[in-house]
Amino acid sequence: MTNPTLAQLQEKYAELEATYKRQRAALEKEMASVKKAGQADAVAKIRSMMSEFGIAPSDLGVGKKTSKSSKSSGNVPAKYRGPNGETWTGRGRQPKWLGDDRERFLIKD
Repeated sequence: MTNPTLAQLQEKYAELEATYKRQRAALEKEMASVKKAGQADAVAKIRSMMSEFGIAPSDLGVGKKTSKSSKSSGNVPAKYRGPNGETWTGRGRQPKWLGDDRERFLIKD
């Protein structure tokens, strides 16, 4: 009995990989089909129960578009004033003129 050559091993590997890909694709297709059937069944059950108990979609909040609260990013008062009158709110990138000592440039009300 002889050992397989590199070419034979590569050929066998390619065959196994192709088989694996075919089987995986078939399983994924089957899983999608089962999931879709399950979803359809679930929707039918939900509709039946809603009808049985007299629940309307509006009772569940379905169909209502909720608006996300948009926080106003309006002007923020400056917290620091630089040596040449420039200001910084404390947000974003720190200006070079601020250096290490923020207290020195803090605007006191």
